[in-house]
Amino acid sequence: MFFIRSVTEADLPRVQALLKDSWMRTYAPHEGEAAVKRISDDIHAIRVLKEQMERPHSEFILADDGTDIGGTGYAYMRGEDEAYVQGLHVTHAVHGQGVGSDLLSELETSFPAARRVTLNLHPKNETAASFYTKRGYVEIAPEVVVHECHEMPNRTFTKKLDGWEL
Repeated sequence: MFFIRSVTEADLPRVQALLKDSWMRTYAPHEGEAAVKRISDDIHAIRVLKEQMERPHSEFILADDGTDIGGTGYAYMRGEDEAYVQGLHVTHAVHGQGVGSDLLSELETSFPAARRVTLNLHPKNETAASFYTKRGYVEIAPEVVVHECHEMPNRTFTKKLDGWEL
């Protein structure tokens, strides 16, 4: 049984390992192992993860069962009414067990001012596209995302949120 909690600095090495593994499994078949390793080493450096953890108006969470991390998610406010999910990753061992859904649900409800959530996916990541579509996301115009100076073409998805106030 996993519970969702905020990432702490002590978690960062395990989160980094999960992200690097997830990126390799997801992107290496399309972009090649060397390119994925180079980009992942840059964007998943501990200093970058720490900056994300400390960013105002953001949520950096993980699924924890007391022993293992089953997944992680990171989102932040991009503008006045848009939450942007920069990453949602689950371990291969728990894929399909609801961990990703739990993480996404937590991120979607973490930003009271957000009226929509937006995210980007690799153009060939059909598994993720299906996951998000089943949860109410619709594909809109693609955009190019720059990760630490690495440009990546992406499919862009968005979901309108019902407003709520504290």
